[in-house]
Amino acid sequence: MSAPHRPYRILSMDGGPGSPTYTRQLLDIEYYVQTKYKRSFLNSIDMFAGTSDGGWMSLYLSTPQNVIDAKRWLATKPSCDGKCGPGPDFTPPHLYEESSTCRNCIWHPDDPELALAQARLTLAIEFSGKAGASLAIGFGGILRLASGLFSALPAGRFEKLLGQWYNGDGSDVNLGQLTNDVALVTLCMGGEEKFGARTYTNLARHATDPGDDPTLSMSAIEAAMRTSAFPVFLPMRSGHIDGSAYANNPAMCAIAELLAESRDDRREGLEERCLDDIVMLSMGVSDRQLGTAFDSLLYRLRSAPIGWIPWLLEPFSPLLLMDAMIVGADSGVAFQCKQLLRDRFLRVATAVPTGMIGEFLDVMFGFKRAADSKATDAAIAWEHGSTEGEGASWPDTREFLDNVWMPTVIKPAPAHQPPVVAASEPASETQPAPAKAAPPRKAAPKRKPAPERKAAPKRKTAAKRKTTASRKASTSKTAAGKTAATKTATTTKRSPGKSTTRKATGRKASTRATKGTKEAPEAG
Repeated sequence: MSAPHRPYRILSMDGGPGSPTYTRQLLDIEYYVQTKYKRSFLNSIDMFAGTSDGGWMSLYLSTPQNVIDAKRWLATKPSCDGKCGPGPDFTPPHLYEESSTCRNCIWHPDDPELALAQARLTLAIEFSGKAGASLAIGFGGILRLASGLFSALPAGRFEKLLGQWYNGDGSDVNLGQLTNDVALVTLCMGGEEKFGARTYTNLARHATDPGDDPTLSMSAIEAAMRTSAFPVFLPMRSGHIDGSAYANNPAMCAIAELLAESRDDRREGLEERCLDDIVMLSMGVSDRQLGTAFDSLLYRLRSAPIGWIPWLLEPFSPLLLMDAMIVGADSGVAFQCKQLLRDRFLRVATAVPTGMIGEFLDVMFGFKRAADSKATDAAIAWEHGSTEGEGASWPDTREFLDNVWMPTVIKPAPAHQPPVVAASEPASETQPAPAKAAPPRKAAPKRKPAPERKAAPKRKTAAKRKTTASRKASTSKTAAGKTAATKTATTTKRSPGKSTTRKATGRKASTRATKGTKEAPEAG
C-alpha cells in the first residue's frame, strides 16, 4: 500500500471586487489560529487561486516584496495604546479600521513568524484599498466611457501601482520566483493564442526539469493585468480579458490544474495528487438579494416579460443581468467543489450591503471611503454570526479550521517503534547479539480442593409448609365427615313404607349406625 500524500491546502479568492471584504476576514482567521494554536494560517497555505482582484491579491501575498514590506512595517509602526483586547470568540475588535490603534497591536511580539504573518495580511488590506483607488475613472474616464469607443481607464496607472507593490525598487518578479503556488484565471479572446479559458500556474517550478515553460518566465504584473482586464473598464491585455468572463470563482480551476499538472508525464519530479489530498477554503462575496424589492415580486410571476432596460439600466439595480450571471456561476462552482471534496471544502461568501455590482460602482467612481466602510460592516456582521449570503458563518468557519484545516497542519507525533531483528539474521561482531529471552516461569502447583462439607438439612420452604398444612386440613375434614355421618345415622328413624337408613361407608361406620338404630327407641 502506497504512503498517503501530503495534504495540499488551497485558498481560493473570487473576483468582485470582493478583496476589501475577505482580506478583513482573513485577518480574523489569522488572529483565531494564532491565538488558539500559536501557528500561522497564512503560512499554512500551499496555493493561492484567484480571479480579477482575487488574482492580483494572490500574487501580492506570494511575492517576496510582501515579506519585505511586512518587516519594514513592523519596524516603523506606531505603538498600540494598550486599550485593545481580544473580543468574544477570539475576534479582535476593529482590527482592520485605519482609525483604530488596534491595527498597531502585535498579537505575539515574541514570535517573529506570527508577527510577520499578521503584518503581511494587514498590508494586504492596505494594498486592496490602494488598488481600488487607482481604478477610479474620474471625469476623464466618464468621457471615455460615454464615447463608447474606449475603455474607461488606460492601463498605465494601475500597472504602475502593481509594480510598486510587487517589485518595490527591484526588477520584475516572475511567476517562477513566487514563494507560493498560484492559479490565475483569464479568458483568451484569440490573437497569438487560441481562443479559450486559461489558468496560469507556476506548479512546473517543482519539476526536476521545468524546461522552457513560458508561464514561469511571465512577470507577475503581466499575469495580474490579464486576469483583471475587465471589459469596458480596463483595456484588453495581450488578447486576454478578466477571468470573471469564464470563472469568477476560481476554485474548480485550481483543483483541475493541480491534478492535471501532477499527472503530466512531462513534469518529472512533481508529486502526484488526488482529490483526497486537497483541503480548500473558498472566499468571495454575494448579494443579499438580486435586484430590488419590486424585482422580487416579478420573480414570483410565472411569466415576467422583462426587457433590456430592467435587466441592464434599472437605476436601483444596474447591470442586474451581469450580477445574476456572476453570482449564479459562483454558486454553481461552490456546489461542484463541495461534491468533490466533501467536508474538506468550505465556502465563505458574505453578503455585502449593496451587492457585487454596487461595490464595483463604488470603486469605479472613486467612493473609496464608502467601499471600505461597507467591507468593514460586512466583515463585522460575519464575525457576529450573520448568515446572510450563501457561505459559512464565522462559527462554521471556526469549526472547519478546528476539525479540517488545522489537523492537516499539526501532525501527530509518530508512535515509537523499537527496531526488530530478524531471527535468521546473525548478530555482527560490532553489534552485540540481542539478549536471550528469559525462560518462562513454572506454573505453581494447583491446590487440592477442600473436602466438601455436608450440606445442612434444608429448611422447609414456605411452599412445602403450605402443602403440609393443606394435607393436615384435608385429613381433619375427612375425620369430621365421618363423625357427621355417624350422628346422622344415629338420628335416622324408620317410618312405615319409607326407609330412612343411609348407607354408611366403612366397617366402623356401619356398626355404629346399627347400634344407633337399636338404641333410638329407648332414647325416645
